[in-house]
Amino acid sequence: MPASRRIPRQETRRQIEKEHAALQLEQLKAQLQPHLLFNTPDSIYGLSLAGSPETPRFILLLSELMHYVLYDSGKEHIALPEEVTFLENYFEMEQRKYAGASIQFTASGAELAVLQVPPLLLPLVENSFKHGRHHFSDAARVAATLTAEAGILQFVIENDMLPAPPRICLRRL
Repeated sequence: MPASRRIPRQETRRQIEKEHAALQLEQLKAQLQPHLLFNTPDSIYGLSLAGSPETPRFILLLSELMHYVLYDSGKEHIALPEEVTFLENYFEMEQRKYAGASIQFTASGAELAVLQVPPLLLPLVENSFKHGRHHFSDAARVAATLTAEAGILQFVIENDMLPAPPRICLRRL
């Protein structure tokens, strides 16, 4: 086969693979975002019935999280400070829901204010909480660290559940 015919086929194949990956990412986002948007109002409802002074803060956090999910998570790239603010709010909300659990998020690095990143962290964070022990134990732990240095973004999130096999994690991403 002439080289001139192979090049368009290779380009077409790359384009199809890129579109397939984008569709998989959108499908993953669609699966996870309802978890955030439907479960949090239940928590707020419970707080309001108990007359908790935490209710207004939960409503504000939910509003900010919904703004991110609806308007920012669909963008191709987002300013890293916006992603960090989202993660801080998300972790604060989870810590308030599960007061006995150890839920921590830290962000550091010289390039936190300048990097633009694809909004890919939400599925990882939601899965860590969705499958963590904090639903079952006050002694549970979820911790995340985000570092931005030398043009490299490193995000590590851990919970105290057994990890999924790597092939499953890679397929989901």
